[in-house]
Amino acid sequence: MERYTDFTLEACLKEKRSGKVVKNKVYLPFVADVFSVKILESNYYTQGNETIYDFSTDGQIEIVSKDYFTILYFKEIDSLQEEFGNYKGKVLITCCDPESGNIFDKTTYVTITLSFRTDINTVAIEVNEDLT
Repeated sequence: MERYTDFTLEACLKEKRSGKVVKNKVYLPFVADVFSVKILESNYYTQGNETIYDFSTDGQIEIVSKDYFTILYFKEIDSLQEEFGNYKGKVLITCCDPESGNIFDKTTYVTITLSFRTDINTVAIEVNEDLT
């Protein structure tokens, strides 16, 4: 297994790295400051498109930043693969790199799309060019 030495969002996107999903947690192979999470094309259980800004411990999503990766913990969803897998929905994340970005400058924000499948526990990570 390849060991990464660069944990920036830019390196992740350039190398087309994948994330990992375990039940209701997504492990992303980069460190980032997250501003919003948007659930798109979701099914009945999440009641349509929704943008989430509350990442506190009491919010719907908790974000944990480690030295080498970021974890998104979706508290109100049992299985991300079942909820969003096989084109049922996607998750958009607007964030910036804590090293090269500036939280006060929208031009440094990047919107990425997370795509899930039900048959494997990896998450595709792509830049959403329409929103960046």
